[in-house]
Amino acid sequence: MTPGMEAGLAAHFDLPVIAQCAAALADPDQPRATLAMIHRLGMTLPGHCLFSVNAFRAETIEVERLYSSNVAAYPVGGRKQKKATAWGQQVLLDRQLFVGEGDAAIRAAFDDHELMRSLGIHSIINVPVVWRDACLGVLNFACPMTHIEAPQIAAARWFGLMAVPAFAYCG
Repeated sequence: MTPGMEAGLAAHFDLPVIAQCAAALADPDQPRATLAMIHRLGMTLPGHCLFSVNAFRAETIEVERLYSSNVAAYPVGGRKQKKATAWGQQVLLDRQLFVGEGDAAIRAAFDDHELMRSLGIHSIINVPVVWRDACLGVLNFACPMTHIEAPQIAAARWFGLMAVPAFAYCG
């Protein structure tokens, strides 16, 4: 575990953080308030350099971007086709976490791997947001390091749970 990571994980469960989560969930500006809270809190542990959230459009097996920490590179409203892809099967249909470590893993999973690399992304955690046996969408924590550690994955999963209510507003 890298220095400070254990302390960062503990910080995600202290009372001030819980209060921030409660305030974001109570904010009427949904889903923006909840997704912005996840982005802000996620900066401390997953160590991501890009955070985005996609709604899953099951009828077309596409994802549609709802939130992006870099709207110039990944604008809100952008769509990606995931039909007949290994990533789409794993994350959207099987509702399983995807952890891509290193440039080869990024290249194998994503058509936009060159853009990702130009942004300093060398690994990613994709967390399916699941409710009642259905994938609602995906949280994407793109990271500059080539290796993902267990506390980062645990935190990303926790944020996936926190995101469920936001999808009630995503249509």
